[in-house]
Amino acid sequence: MNARGISRGFKGWKALAGLAWMIGLLCLWAVSLRAEVEPSFYLEFRAREAEATERLTLFRDGTAVWNSRRPGSPDLLLKQQLSPEEVKVYLDALRASGISAARETPPSTMTGQHVRTWTLSVALPGAPVRTFEGSDLQTPSLAMGTTLRLVRDLSDTLLKKWRDTDPFQDRAPVQGDHLTGYDEHVYEVRRYVPVREQYELAGVDHPMTYYIKKGELKLFFKGYANAN
Repeated sequence: MNARGISRGFKGWKALAGLAWMIGLLCLWAVSLRAEVEPSFYLEFRAREAEATERLTLFRDGTAVWNSRRPGSPDLLLKQQLSPEEVKVYLDALRASGISAARETPPSTMTGQHVRTWTLSVALPGAPVRTFEGSDLQTPSLAMGTTLRLVRDLSDTLLKKWRDTDPFQDRAPVQGDHLTGYDEHVYEVRRYVPVREQYELAGVDHPMTYYIKKGELKLFFKGYANAN
């Protein structure tokens, strides 16, 4: 090989080495960036019992979201923007619970179709994300029990707003009425069975039929569709 060939080969090797160095640097930067990105939530709780699921999330922007799905009922999705003072109350309570230092315990081996299992993730500012798994068959530790009560308190707070507001208090739905659900779908009242105090509702924009107690209508429906 002549001098020109050796020179070109050396330059090519230098170019490849430089490219590899840049790729490695970019990979390290990407890993570092991912490590520095904070989770989008402070608290997230997920539970499942047979086909029924529940999810509660307190996001870092103060939005609390509760979603419930169960067979035979429309999805229930509730959102509320908490004030900074309300968020601080929950964060202080989470810190005081000691959940960030709690020991992880393996999920219960006693499971079944009608046993509720859950996953809890806590991401307090300045602390690593902690994730726990369990079931209602287990006896939680003091820290875990306190945190689970906070989860229930937050979901009850979201539900209370809808329980206290009944869009059907002035007039009960009758056959043929169209109702708008919190899942943004429209349902038609097919019939009402007084002996069971139960409504049969059929989806107008999707092929689903539900049977819902009269007292639970306000939990799943915003009101009459023609009133929106």
